[in-house]
Amino acid sequence: MSRLAVMRRHPWRTLGVLAPALAASAVAIGSGATFTSSSANPNNVFTAGTLHHTNTGTGDLASTTITNIKPGFGTIGGNADAVDQSVSSAGYGKVVISNDGTLAGNFSVTPSESGAAYSGTSPSAAAVCGGPCSPLDGALKVRVVKTDSSGGGAVQLYDGLVSGFASANLGSASGSAFGLDAGDVRTYEAYFYLPKSTTGNVFQGGSATVNLAFSELQQ
Repeated sequence: MSRLAVMRRHPWRTLGVLAPALAASAVAIGSGATFTSSSANPNNVFTAGTLHHTNTGTGDLASTTITNIKPGFGTIGGNADAVDQSVSSAGYGKVVISNDGTLAGNFSVTPSESGAAYSGTSPSAAAVCGGPCSPLDGALKVRVVKTDSSGGGAVQLYDGLVSGFASANLGSASGSAFGLDAGDVRTYEAYFYLPKSTTGNVFQGGSATVNLAFSELQQ
């Protein structure tokens, strides 16, 4: 009897044989290679900047105590009224502000001053000054010039009595603020002088103290 005759006479037996064969075929088809895909965004690193500056003073702006000055101190020839605006002047000093951080900074400068009159008893104030004595800040003068490394040249910001120094605009011509980018430098040069013709005996033994304070905020 032929295979075809058997299939015709026993169809259910034939289906039972075909079912395992088809299942085996399906397994064979599904067990092939599997495609995959993946990707990654590179590491993103955030680093905070630094805000920092240095304040370096030299000469008469370097915590210096200068004693026994007399009329004509810091003037041309040391015996006049006009300020000696040279680095060799007896009254010369400078302070350098360096932005050595990585961020640009908004700076402010606050000048302050104080003065005291002679108050000794041997000899007495009356004997020294010929009457009441006066603080030296009422006669001592200072000229302040700033220069920025970013350009613009030297700019005079103040020239007057030390007694008025605290109200001076030393950030710019109109205020106390100024900006420095990272790596930039500002230099303040000060020329203290005591005019000969306007400094009388009342200032003998007097003193004056000057200070510059700087602060910085991020831009």
